[in-house]
Amino acid sequence: MVNKWLIINTLSNERIITRTLRDLRIDTSTINAGNLSVTARCHLGVNMDDLLIKCYISRDTNRKQIYGCMLFKEELAVFSPSGNVEYIDISISRWVEGEVLSTFLDKPNSNFAELSRRFDILGYSLLQDELVHCDIKPENIVVNLDGSMSLIDNDAWWNEDWSSPERHELGTYGYRAITSEKYTPAHYLKDYPIALISIILAALSWEYDTVRPLIHNEILFNPGNDRRFHKAMESIKGVFKRAGDDIHYAICEIITPRGIDGQQLMKRMHDSVYMRTSFERSTGFGPIYDL
Repeated sequence: MVNKWLIINTLSNERIITRTLRDLRIDTSTINAGNLSVTARCHLGVNMDDLLIKCYISRDTNRKQIYGCMLFKEELAVFSPSGNVEYIDISISRWVEGEVLSTFLDKPNSNFAELSRRFDILGYSLLQDELVHCDIKPENIVVNLDGSMSLIDNDAWWNEDWSSPERHELGTYGYRAITSEKYTPAHYLKDYPIALISIILAALSWEYDTVRPLIHNEILFNPGNDRRFHKAMESIKGVFKRAGDDIHYAICEIITPRGIDGQQLMKRMHDSVYMRTSFERSTGFGPIYDL
């Protein structure tokens, strides 16, 4: 394990030493440190496409399954103040340009009707995918420049067929059922956050002032408190009832702090994508499979 501040210092230097990659250039203004890695926008050689470099603080056997040939083991040289060098693992993937969904929740003038439509398209496609993102939350969803949405944090992807050790991601508290544990099937982990984010965005599009306090006070993100959570859900259902939004009202009915019936969620998300009625303020499109 290497200190993340040494990685930040390495990426900030003009000269970067790698084992196999050539002419790696870092956009130092985008360097960001997380708990397990340091990321930045980068470019390779004459290729002008924006790429994401992820520099890992520790090693993990699952990353090869996720990144394939874009994982470079012991690639980046990290120097300590004493002059010692350690080569750490990095991955390269596409850079997603846009703004994370969480930033829109605090803006009353956000187009929540469009955000709701776009997320339901993404959510329905994710429900059908065998590859599961185990940490779906607004901070990991980028609203692209064209309005579509993309999931980030590739390390959270998982497939049950991988012959790998147990996964590390169980989702972020508030966006996972309280019964989630390491033995919970991965495909169950995506149901709860998809349903929760779907109703939040739809409800904000109808009555922002009613719904915003439930988010600000984190009442919707505390499934461990049954009474307050139930009261918040009843408030959300009231918003949909007044708006005549039967589709999202139906999604509310299957959300419990302990999990969601995935088969029912699939049908109701299908209805949201393909069977929007006259109450909707924009026309829906089919799912976008760009994961």
